[in-house]
Amino acid sequence: MNYRKTRILFLFSIFLLFVATSVNINAKVKEHTKTIDNFKYTYVDYQKSSVWIVKIMPLFEHEVQTLIIPEYIDGKKVVKLGNKYDNDPDMKADNVFGMWRNEENWKLLPKRTTKKVKNIKKIVLPKTLTEVTPNVFTDIQKGKTLNIPGKLVTGVPELCKTEWNKVTIAKSNVKYKIYKGMLLSRDGKTMYALASQKKKVVVPNGVKKIEDAGNLFSRISYIYISESVKKIDFGFTHRVSNFVSMDVSIKNSCYAVKQNCLFRKISGSLIAASTKKSIFRVPKNVTCIDNTFFTGELVNRIIIPSYVKKVGMCWGANVEKLSYVFKSKKPPILEGINVNGTTLYVPKGCKQMYKKALNAATGEVNIYEM
Repeated sequence: MNYRKTRILFLFSIFLLFVATSVNINAKVKEHTKTIDNFKYTYVDYQKSSVWIVKIMPLFEHEVQTLIIPEYIDGKKVVKLGNKYDNDPDMKADNVFGMWRNEENWKLLPKRTTKKVKNIKKIVLPKTLTEVTPNVFTDIQKGKTLNIPGKLVTGVPELCKTEWNKVTIAKSNVKYKIYKGMLLSRDGKTMYALASQKKKVVVPNGVKKIEDAGNLFSRISYIYISESVKKIDFGFTHRVSNFVSMDVSIKNSCYAVKQNCLFRKISGSLIAASTKKSIFRVPKNVTCIDNTFFTGELVNRIIIPSYVKKVGMCWGANVEKLSYVFKSKKPPILEGINVNGTTLYVPKGCKQMYKKALNAATGEVNIYEM
């Protein structure tokens, strides 16, 4: 009997703790509003004696060209900025102005807010800011200027994915710096994003890694990769339709370019290819296509010579109507290949061998002998 009472009391105390925690959470997410100058700020309490601005609404359509976000609201420090659902993978969050894009015609909505935000030419972030959400300023018009304060270190690369006219950063920022319109790590070893509207990029010597190169390629027409670069990560991005001309320093020990195809020297793996034709032929020196990033014209046919030993996933190609033309009677390794709706053309008498090589693949594949 005492055991049952003890157990009931224990469960009841857990229930009270849950209720108290829920009340505390609800209190923290309660929204407040404050009008300062020409803007209405919606914010929630965040951390100790701080606030998180979750929405900014311009009150007037005209004559408001500068947004100076306050450092304090009602005596509390502003430390975070952006939609509170931005980090939720199940939610498609709007930007901090409540704007989004129509998926059918890519137009910005809502129209009234869009007109107001269009007139803003300069955005000044508070010196107290330490964090922004990933999409805080996505889906806004191009050509605005932005400053990055010294304390802001979380979300800065994502912040620079917006096409700003110019981005400046405080010299006191311990993690990032801007060099010739590019966002770099403070030590200059990592390049994260563009911080300007430049179309031609020369990667500074000393940069060892380029992060999210897919986003970078979506905004430029030319790139020169210096001898110091050892790793290029394309990340995940939407299809890039613009043609990007590529050059690599002859002193670079890891990468080379041939026929505007960027590949690894040692492994022969094709990293990126930018083309003006829908038919792509793998150049010599390339022996592997896997996680290859295509830009430019939408590639719908890839010709695979006999010197290619492995074919895997291709990003940015026409996955709905993609065909591979294999020249070798012996199938290369086919691993993670684009398969749904894909057509394979193989040498005469080799259909069964290629079908066997595709055993690990899933999806519908049509194989025809030439």
